[in-house]
Amino acid sequence: MPYRYRKDTAQAKPKPASSTMATTAVQLTERRKTKGSHTDGNHGDESPQPGNGEGTEINGDGMQWQKRRRDYFPVTTTLPLLIGFDIFAVALVVPLLVQYYREAGITSANQREWLRSLYSCAQIVGGLLLGSLTDSGRVHHQTVLQITSIGTCLSYAMVASGGLIPLMASRVIVGLVKHTMTVSTALLTVSTHPEDRAHHIGKLTAASTVAFIVGPAFGSFLYKNVGQRVPAILASCLFAINFVLV
Repeated sequence: MPYRYRKDTAQAKPKPASSTMATTAVQLTERRKTKGSHTDGNHGDESPQPGNGEGTEINGDGMQWQKRRRDYFPVTTTLPLLIGFDIFAVALVVPLLVQYYREAGITSANQREWLRSLYSCAQIVGGLLLGSLTDSGRVHHQTVLQITSIGTCLSYAMVASGGLIPLMASRVIVGLVKHTMTVSTALLTVSTHPEDRAHHIGKLTAASTVAFIVGPAFGSFLYKNVGQRVPAILASCLFAINFVLV
């Protein structure tokens, strides 16, 4: 049977080894350049470098926070400062609520407990609502912190204004929006490496503890020696500062 030569079945001539290695090297270089252009500050390295306690992001919340703050303060410094102001402001006013209740005409323990129950119910509703929004990705942690700061600022301004209706409304508002510690812990969790996470969460706890120790004494001093509305006014101003920090 005669042999028929077919061009489509002819074996292709193998490329030289040097040409194949050069092509592979060019492809690897292009891939590294592409990864480097999409990696923020890592210069082509696929694994991010933590630096000052800032680590890999699990979702986009901590990434957006770091992009805004990395040139000024790391997240591990900003959040303890925010928590310190927050808890200090709360500690200025909460021990004095009984005095504000009396000034508003609430004298019986039964009425005070109803107000506390109103706050607790509002906190449950607000926690469920804000938690579902952040878990679904519709609202970022940073946005929740902003809502918390501005809402609590308004609430303590209403306490300073006096009166029964503003006082009741302030307890509802602060119950709905006051979730600073929970949101800050979640944001710090997605912004740090697992091996450093316990250290930085400990800093949050330490800041809140110190603030709650100093706050009541300073608040009572202001109430007695400066003015009865001064602790609530100062607390409202501190929450306004927190809104700027966020």
